[in-house]
Amino acid sequence: MNDSSDEWAALMTTLAELDRSLETGQAPPPERDELDGRLTRSIRKALKTNARAELGPDAVAEVASSSTAALRKLAGHIKIDSRIYYNPRELERTADLIQNQIESTRILDRNIRLVSSLTDLLETVFENQTGDEDESQLQSCFECRCEMIYRLACWCSVPVRGWNIDLEIAYIVLNTQIKPLFTAQKTFSRHVNPATGRKIERKEEHLLGPSSDSLDEPAWKLEGIGLWNAMCIVLDRLHHDPGLKEIWPLLIPPIVTLVESTMPHYRLRGIQLSICLLRNVQPLLICQTGINSILQNTYALLDAAFEATRLLIDVEWRASRQTARDQAARYLHLNRLIEQAIFNALTFGKGQGQPGQVELHLFAVSRFIEITRDLGYGIGRYIRTALQSPLLLVFLFCKGPGHVLSEPEVEAVRQSTIEDTLKSFVKPDHASGDERSGGSNQEEGQRQEELLKMIKTVRETDPLLDELFGPLFVSS
Repeated sequence: MNDSSDEWAALMTTLAELDRSLETGQAPPPERDELDGRLTRSIRKALKTNARAELGPDAVAEVASSSTAALRKLAGHIKIDSRIYYNPRELERTADLIQNQIESTRILDRNIRLVSSLTDLLETVFENQTGDEDESQLQSCFECRCEMIYRLACWCSVPVRGWNIDLEIAYIVLNTQIKPLFTAQKTFSRHVNPATGRKIERKEEHLLGPSSDSLDEPAWKLEGIGLWNAMCIVLDRLHHDPGLKEIWPLLIPPIVTLVESTMPHYRLRGIQLSICLLRNVQPLLICQTGINSILQNTYALLDAAFEATRLLIDVEWRASRQTARDQAARYLHLNRLIEQAIFNALTFGKGQGQPGQVELHLFAVSRFIEITRDLGYGIGRYIRTALQSPLLLVFLFCKGPGHVLSEPEVEAVRQSTIEDTLKSFVKPDHASGDERSGGSNQEEGQRQEELLKMIKTVRETDPLLDELFGPLFVSS
């Protein structure tokens, strides 16, 4: 018994040490790692003892208060940092950015493990404690738990999968965590820096508008990264709950905002949520609220936005002097369009056997063919680089469990990327031998050899890729 009491005493000491560390925020990473590991081990040992049943109300309140305070302070550390969130339109993927992302993910993983241990501790402490004196602590613990569920759900964290998410938790998450992101009002002009009172000078502009920064973006873009993951979890867990209609007004505004966003990156998240909504919510509820009329044009809006962007790129190219610099700018714009609209759509459309996702995949495949024609010979150089990362992942993501691309889908991709472009790149027929110098011909041959070698390696890793890239190795 003495050993058990000692374990709980050691736990309280470690909790106090963690509280001081979180308060100052100055502990070096090695020290925090050691402290978190020590606290996790201390919690496990304390939970294995029998002393908990003999804890008095004061001791229970002290443990609960310290644990809840630590959880609340940890919430800020689990929040996604928008400064290192990779947005291809904003940040170059530099070595420093990659290192910061790796370090942020490592710290996040450490905090998530600690949060999971503290949550288990709170649940154990409050077990069989039903007195009125515990109500305030229970409520504080509950609200803290809801915030933790939201933070972890934004990251699609594994611990959330085993936690019970009922209607009450969903309401707290939607009302206190997500709703304020969409109702917060700005108190400053997007054209004036509130710190200096001077007009903001923008050094670079995007294709369809000014470069976004912290003064341009609404709160949900800066503070709500991953909120769509949390909403998907809520819909997946509560689709059979008869009380879902009670929180319906909290679900719809974020979905509509994402669907109507001018940025493909966010619109695709809205489409993903729309699919989850249509799959999980009763049809009568969807029609009664009128959300069906909003979602009917989702794919049409995506398609129209893509076409408008593509035409704008073409207009700007024809209006330019068509110098090497203009050609590079056109290539960059097409690259962004492929990455944001097509690759993302293929990724979200990976579960093609599920209702509502076929249209998204067909949109991406058909539009990819058009971009291929726009770039022409240049697509070979693009795919040559992209095969090593996003394009390879896209083809793999397109396969759900037990799913194989249909013949028309395989044929569409093959015609666009293989027979029309890559094959012409490997065996170019756009220029005769007389039109080439010996040096350029040698350089072209080296590029062809490198491309063939790379594709041969890629196609051997997966049967589907072998099917797609096989025609390159068939003699004509």
